[in-house]
Amino acid sequence: MISPADITAQTDITAQNSESQTPITLDWASKATIPVRARIIGERIWLKDLERSGALLATNPPVVQAGVSGCAVILRYGVIVIFNLDDAEESEFLKTLQPHVREPIDAVMVEELLMAFRASAKERLEGNVLWLQDCTAERLQIVAEALGKSLVLDYYEKEVSSLFSRIKPFATAIQGKNSRSPRKKNCSATLAVPC
Repeated sequence: MISPADITAQTDITAQNSESQTPITLDWASKATIPVRARIIGERIWLKDLERSGALLATNPPVVQAGVSGCAVILRYGVIVIFNLDDAEESEFLKTLQPHVREPIDAVMVEELLMAFRASAKERLEGNVLWLQDCTAERLQIVAEALGKSLVLDYYEKEVSSLFSRIKPFATAIQGKNSRSPRKKNCSATLAVPC
């Protein structure tokens, strides 16, 4: 396996496959910006099998080659962050990940931005473009973690909000001056659990 420190190139990421020792190169030199997309695909992604495959560009979190000249960071909490993949490549990559996804999530939740590299740039987010000084595995992993955590927090915020919307009538009945107990109402339909 290659450590993130072994991957340092201005606009190329080069690593070696631990089994075959053949170089894997992602050529981003000709692109002004790189599209980045974070997508939640499940409650959890089982990483052990992926780490054993040997096709990692970096570890912790795993960075794998995807598509022709792209890569993906796979986060165990159910998010993948893809770099420089078109829709067809992303779809194919998602199919290969399906056996590793635990409790798939059907909701389509995505966060996107563009990434650009310039050695003299201040590293910052400007509009929808993230400027970085160079392209290293560590930087890709940090970008992926930030997008992934933002996305997963948004997902759980919506889930909790939905749950509170279902609980609210029951809580209101408890606080109200109803003579009937909320238990006698159809709370099991409201909460989707037996009362």
